[in-house]
Amino acid sequence: MDRRRIAQLLVDPDWYRARHGAAAQANPVLHFAETGMEQGLDPNAMFDAAWYRATHGAAMAPGVSVYEDFCRNALTALRDPGPLFDTGWYCRTYPDIAAAGINPLHHYLFFGRPERRDPSPYFHNRWYFTAYPFADSPGMDAPTHFLNHGAALGLSPSPFFDVAWYRAQYPEVARAGVNPLLHYILEGEAKGFRPAPGFDPAAHAARHGTALPDARGALRHFAGEPARRDDAWRQAKEAPARFVRSAVADEARAMIALVAGIEADLADLPMALERLPVVSLALGQAELTWRSLYLSLDTVPRRILLVGHLDAAPELAALPDDPTLLVLETDGHLASIGTHLPPRVAWRSLAALAPGLDEAERARVVAALLNAFRPAAIMAWGSHAGGETICRHGANLRVDARLFLAWTDAPTRDAAEMMRRHFRRSLPFVTLSYAADMQALTAMADALGLPAGARGHLRPLDAWRAAEGFLGPDTAAP
Repeated sequence: MDRRRIAQLLVDPDWYRARHGAAAQANPVLHFAETGMEQGLDPNAMFDAAWYRATHGAAMAPGVSVYEDFCRNALTALRDPGPLFDTGWYCRTYPDIAAAGINPLHHYLFFGRPERRDPSPYFHNRWYFTAYPFADSPGMDAPTHFLNHGAALGLSPSPFFDVAWYRAQYPEVARAGVNPLLHYILEGEAKGFRPAPGFDPAAHAARHGTALPDARGALRHFAGEPARRDDAWRQAKEAPARFVRSAVADEARAMIALVAGIEADLADLPMALERLPVVSLALGQAELTWRSLYLSLDTVPRRILLVGHLDAAPELAALPDDPTLLVLETDGHLASIGTHLPPRVAWRSLAALAPGLDEAERARVVAALLNAFRPAAIMAWGSHAGGETICRHGANLRVDARLFLAWTDAPTRDAAEMMRRHFRRSLPFVTLSYAADMQALTAMADALGLPAGARGHLRPLDAWRAAEGFLGPDTAAP
């Protein structure tokens, strides 16, 4: 199959430009056809080239790329392009696609997504925008919002997967900073993790043994039932004010467990408790603060500077008068005045938006901000919340951004303590580190056994405006 034709079928131009940098800007389809395929790049959010090869490689013809193999076999063999797109389910749910002989993924990208069709049972557009009406906007669909914003905010992609519960139940997922749904599909399901408190994959597989030989795929099977999906949406639509306290829900689940052995039809009831829309709408203070911050911004920031206390950083008066730069004060309990900033630089303060946030909540707001906008450069300047976010999510953030740290005093911690907490954990991700006290920074490097040849990213604080730093060209991290 012609490479240009494959690219026309699979490339999502906007996504491809955002993910693959400056080289793809002019003509994403041509770039993918001539360069991207050879490099093994993903052409859209639903295609995972590495996953495809690992999953379908044994059945592929010799010398055929994963992209051509999918285009040849999407309809005939119903092969999935990635873990988030279910080709067979999409064709069964929307039979007009198979009848027309259209590549299912191509249809989804260019027709189904604008029509808010679901790419797999893991997503539920109608439920999502009913449960989270603030996420609804023209041109937006649930998978895009969830992957770019919702997961960071603790929103769930459907009533059958509880993001907040999954992170709390399996804290290693939260520490890794990965998307909880992807973690469940790729790792958690095989380990016996549960996607929500009321659903047991092993028990569901046991009740549907002919369809599910083991617990793998149990959630996909459960969530793909049309009647169950319609019922979940109606509950969200018709009963927005219903509320069940968690203690009551726990008692109900315990009671159901006592009788489920003799009444098999009751086994799915615990899941229904988690589908009450008020559970999804009960946003915490961090989520509400993030929403306020998001709605207050007029432009998409290309650089984000996280500063512990703005008035304690007079050096920032040297920032350029750039409307695409956002300064966020993260740590102080009282908002700064900020009169030393250039007039067109947008700045916000978490203390002004929500004075009562604790440290964990501040870090969650910062993580949501960075994951939502995916800026080209991020700097944490005396910011504990910023440093913590870079340490936890640096592997993900550095895909799109250059990351910088300025070791200065924060409102609740001095620079030395900040180094002790963040220096070692941030090393794999940070492009450059700056410190007013270079002796202390060097001592920290010595204590960690960092070789002299690996210290080129350590700079004095007064070098922070150099061309290769935070204010340099908008190029993604290597």
